[in-house]
Amino acid sequence: MLFIGAEGALGIVTKAAVTIHLAPLLPTTVAIVHFPEVWTATEAVIDIMNQVAECVKLLDDLFMAATNKYSVSKCKWPEKDSLFFKLQGPTEASILETVKVVKKVIEKH
Repeated sequence: MLFIGAEGALGIVTKAAVTIHLAPLLPTTVAIVHFPEVWTATEAVIDIMNQVAECVKLLDDLFMAATNKYSVSKCKWPEKDSLFFKLQGPTEASILETVKVVKKVIEKH
């Protein structure tokens, strides 16, 4: 419970509920793929999401340029529309299996 008031004269009582989500730590890797245009990147994401559930982020060419300009990282990325994939699994073998599916779809696009 939390009491909020002005000098204790008037106030409201609120109840704050906190939800904690626990998730196992899984082996994780990141894959980055660059595309000539956003549309082909979007088509690739749709295909991949229909085959394997992944975390995918689409960064357009302007975002990649800003990343190169303002990032503290020494890595300079191609300034192209890009997909960043977060690949997780209970084992390295399961990650490699997901990589195969992602790679097959990317090669199609």
